[in-house]
Amino acid sequence: MLRNRAFLACLVGWAIVTIAIPQTSLAHHSHASLNIEDVRLYQGVVSKYSWRAPHVFLRVNVVTEDGSVKEYMVEALNPPAMKALGWSKETFKPGDLITWEGPHDKDRDRPYAGINWAETPAGDRLLAGATDFRKARQNIAASLANVPVEPVMAIGTGSWTRISADGSAHPPIRKPATDWPLTDAAEAAMQNWSEDENPMNNCVYAGPPRNIVSLSNFKWSRPDDDKIIIDRDMWDEVRVIHLSDAAPRGEPSSFGYSVGRFEGGELIVETDNFIDEPWGMYTGIDSTAQKKLTERYWLSDDGLRLNVRFTVQDPGVLTTPYTYTHQWKRVPDRDLVKAPCSLESAWLYKTAGYSDSSASPAADRQQMPDTTEETWTSSVVVRWLSLLVLLIVVVAVIRRKGPGR
Repeated sequence: MLRNRAFLACLVGWAIVTIAIPQTSLAHHSHASLNIEDVRLYQGVVSKYSWRAPHVFLRVNVVTEDGSVKEYMVEALNPPAMKALGWSKETFKPGDLITWEGPHDKDRDRPYAGINWAETPAGDRLLAGATDFRKARQNIAASLANVPVEPVMAIGTGSWTRISADGSAHPPIRKPATDWPLTDAAEAAMQNWSEDENPMNNCVYAGPPRNIVSLSNFKWSRPDDDKIIIDRDMWDEVRVIHLSDAAPRGEPSSFGYSVGRFEGGELIVETDNFIDEPWGMYTGIDSTAQKKLTERYWLSDDGLRLNVRFTVQDPGVLTTPYTYTHQWKRVPDRDLVKAPCSLESAWLYKTAGYSDSSASPAADRQQMPDTTEETWTSSVVVRWLSLLVLLIVVVAVIRRKGPGR
């Protein structure tokens, strides 16, 4: 009897605290802060579910063994990886019950965790671990190995993914290139580069040439005779190659202004009208508004490989123009994965909620407002939804016990 009363009191207390607690960030460098040796089973009510780049995050209110409520920050993988594992932006919503297993933060008292698998309210168990994603990717690659893809016979259409010159999988680009003819200032800056300075960690997507050699799927299309559109997984805008210089130039931007022309079977693209941009050339190599880029694209004879030769010049960064090549292979067409970057998710991914300065995590979060979080519901509504779920459970328990018991 006392145990039942304590349980009911715990649930009511959870509901009250759910309404009263502030939505704080309780998280140090993202996945690096997790202890893979301390894997736990958790259960709670989702208060926020963010299907955003760079990583998917959930906030979950969890009742601990002592009856207190903690809001856990739960870090998953990036949206394309999660989609490969069967997740979507509709997998969870505020108010859903969730059971999950994952590594806990290295600080045993901090409510921050990873996720190996999660169980949805419908009872479906979805994998979410990095090892699971690697297996899923291998299985997908194996299943597609014998799937015929339609060759592209004219540049401007098709889905493509990057490969190495020998046709093998392209390795991740994690360090600056060492053979670029950099100015002394650019060389000094490059020598001091850090992955923590990656602009993508602040929701800044670089323009070409860096963004053209990035990973994931690219989709080329030609909606009319006047332009070619290049889109990619996770991009929040597309690159437009105008096939006539009559199109308005617009304001300078990271993507610049691109004009293309066909010479024989090749596409030559000239781009300028850039802005100063961190890592706008390559990983760890900045670019300036003086950047000019020439791209020459050609297809292989079988239409299954797209090649490009870049020549980039930028007196603010390079002592002489630099030329290099890149390539992609034709892959089956599919819908691109879209998940706008969230400043809060980027900040959590980079810091796991810890501040690099003396400011508190809450103060840092105020410096990184996220006004575009369409998949996150306001905290007031979320708390009332959580309260409703919990009160339904309380009523069910009382009815089961019956009067006078």
